[in-house]
Amino acid sequence: ELIEQVPGLIHPLAAFVPLTFAAISGSGMASTQSLYGFFHDPAVALGLDPVAIGALVSLGSAAGRTMSPVAAVVLMCAAFTGTNPFALAKRVALPLLAGLTVVLLLRP
Repeated sequence: ELIEQVPGLIHPLAAFVPLTFAAISGSGMASTQSLYGFFHDPAVALGLDPVAIGALVSLGSAAGRTMSPVAAVVLMCAAFTGTNPFALAKRVALPLLAGLTVVLLLRP
């Protein structure tokens, strides 16, 4: 309903909602699979390319998984290096957020 009322929000929401879910859950695949459906139908209704929306969902999910302190790869890397997983996540969060923001700004 929010996207129907404010269509311009579909692109930022398609990127940052999956990012948030993936950061909390530690799974980019779960985020992509579960949230793409929320954006597909509104994108089609607005005449937007659902593949482009799917790309934003996938990129947001991948960024969220990468910055998640509970992602398996982050936990493993933290264990191997003797680092706190939250310190690793904090270190990559800002560059990932900046990169996703640039993708949103440069999309056609």
